[in-house]
Amino acid sequence: MTTFADWLAASAGMQNASEQLQAQFRLSEKEIREATEALAPALMLGMKRMMANQAQFAEMSRQFAAFPAAGSDAFGQKAMLGLFGSRDLADAVARQASLISGLAPDTLAQMIPIFSSLTVDSIMHTLNASTGRKGALPGDSAGVLLAEMMRRSANAMDAFSRPSHSRQNHPTPHSTEEIGRMFAEALKGFPFVPRTSDSAPKEPPPAASPFDTAFDFLEAGRSFQDSYMREMMSLFERHDETKKD
Repeated sequence: MTTFADWLAASAGMQNASEQLQAQFRLSEKEIREATEALAPALMLGMKRMMANQAQFAEMSRQFAAFPAAGSDAFGQKAMLGLFGSRDLADAVARQASLISGLAPDTLAQMIPIFSSLTVDSIMHTLNASTGRKGALPGDSAGVLLAEMMRRSANAMDAFSRPSHSRQNHPTPHSTEEIGRMFAEALKGFPFVPRTSDSAPKEPPPAASPFDTAFDFLEAGRSFQDSYMREMMSLFERHDETKKD
């Protein structure tokens, strides 16, 4: 099953990142994977946040083009601010992720710029591949797909924020699976929850663009993962409200 970490592996800078992270933080390969999986929901929400703001995405695209190495410390800090908006939110994410990974918040806080850099690097390379040119923005041809992706994910986010009994009593087509339409084919099969089998035959999907294939993010009835995702969403919401005050 392809995982978020596998998607990050598509980044040129990720090929040696795992070994470098293990050496830098004295962690095992398993611990690096656990850190990746614990931070994945926040990175996903950060991508949604950044892509939804065309001006912010354009600025990140320019910064990405200005740095020869996506794995540099300077780009890592800029990528982190692009995804999270502030160090405060990134630190809050690290504290929350420590609860599921078992790693120290300080360690995760140091890892967030690295994973932010790799995430942005993968986004930009995917966009460049889909448009055939560097610096593609949401207003370009790929932007049509991004806009639809944002619309679907916003509906899924809204469904996630409703109380569980409300979702059960009022079924919605925007299930937890639909949140997967935010990202590319390479994101298919998020590692938090194993994919459930379906005995009923399914029609083969149409030819997929880089942004129109769903992956299973969280499945209904798994309360722990559901709660974890909602808490990450809440962190972003509280941060945005604080900035408005």
